[in-house]
Amino acid sequence: MKKILTISLLLFLIFNNGFAQSKYTDSLSVELNKAMNDTSRVLILADLSYYHRYQNLDTALAYAQRTLSLSKK
Repeated sequence: MKKILTISLLLFLIFNNGFAQSKYTDSLSVELNKAMNDTSRVLILADLSYYHRYQNLDTALAYAQRTLSLSKK
């Protein structure tokens, strides 16, 4: 019984974490679309790049390049 409870709790934590991460990036993407000044856009793009650094390296690099090019303007 204890083993089933432990496995259930572990699965819950894995799936709960996965869904929460998607909501975070979705909210940042919405904020990016609403942001008017360049400073806000750079900060949001940097957050998105930081978030994706371990899971999706190519996405993180794309956000980082957009951040760098926007900050150079």
